[in-house]
Amino acid sequence: MKERTFQQIETNGIRLRTVVEGKGPLVILLHGWPQCWYLWRHQIDPIVEAGFQVAVPDQRGLAAVSGRPLLLIITFVRSPLTSQALLLLLVMTRSR
Repeated sequence: MKERTFQQIETNGIRLRTVVEGKGPLVILLHGWPQCWYLWRHQIDPIVEAGFQVAVPDQRGLAAVSGRPLLLIITFVRSPLTSQALLLLLVMTRSR
């Protein structure tokens, strides 16, 4: 298995262990329960080779994630998964 680059990315008081690879426009790949980032292992390299940066976070409740319970998130987005993806996007693009 190819070794991946992991970052601990803080979003709204929650640290997400996230595979981050490549440079370019950001693509966030999200998995469902009970999977983890590994579900996307075959898609990461082709997306990077196409010129994108890929972020694949382990979702809360799975793997190496810490922080607040699932319900304490941004209230203007109803889906917890959507909220976490939005926060990840904001954090990762803030320094660009």
